[in-house]
Parts: sequence; C-alpha cells; structure tokens
Amino acid sequence: MGKVPKQLHKSPLFQLERLRKLTRDAVEAALSQTGITVREYWVLTMLAEGPTTQQAEICEALALDPSEVVRILTGLFKMQLVTRDRDPQDRRRQIVALTVEGKKLQKKAADTVATAEQTALDDSSKKQLKQLRKMSKAVL
Repeated sequence: MGKVPKQLHKSPLFQLERLRKLTRDAVEAALSQTGITVREYWVLTMLAEGPTTQQAEICEALALDPSEVVRILTGLFKMQLVTRDRDPQDRRRQIVALTVEGKKLQKKAADTVATAEQTALDDSSKKQLKQLRKMSKAVL
C-alpha cells in the first residue's frame, strides 16, 4: 500500500476498512479449503447456537439482507449442511437447523477461522486484541 494521507489515518472508517480487509482476506483464503465462505460460516455458527432458527432471526443477527440469507441457505441446503422446514405456527416462515455434517463443518471452520484471524493479526498483542473486541462490542 502506498503512503496513506494523515487525514485518513485519523478516520475510524478508513482504519476499520483496512482491518476488515486484512482479516477478511485471510479468513476467506483459509475457509476456501473447507468449501464455504465467511458468510456461510457465520450462518452455520448462528445455527450451531441453537437447535432451530428462523430465517428472519438470521437476517437480523447477522445484518444481512433477506435475499442474501435465502441464497446462502439454499447453498448450504444443497451441500446438505442445513435442513429447512416450514414453521408449523406460521407457514410463511422456515425453520433452519444444522445437519450432522453441518455441525462437523462448523466446528472445523471455527478452528480454521480462529487460526486465520490470529495469523492476520499476529503483530497485535493479546491486550490490543482484547481492547479491540471490547471497543467493537461497546460500539455495536
């Protein structure tokens, strides 16, 4: 990267974007070996938190557009990583759950993501990373 103007160094947006690119590129490259993307990993991880989840909950929790969540779930369904069933209380909704293979892949991917993030942020101290997580949580 070329010389960054001082004004951009002061910009939280610019700094966050650089951090996002650094970690996202590392994680995407690592996850490519598992056959899933970062967003697919996020959805699998959300589903791993509970036995079933409605699509609307996924959209809200992950800040993803409903059409994107449908596309992601369709791909995960085709890979036999999730099941989709109609909600018996509201036929317009679908309840999504991990399959056994989905659970296995999510666990493997979680290790892959943790390693990739650690490698990407290797120059950061544990204290700095803890502060980063704390600041992110406070803002979000």
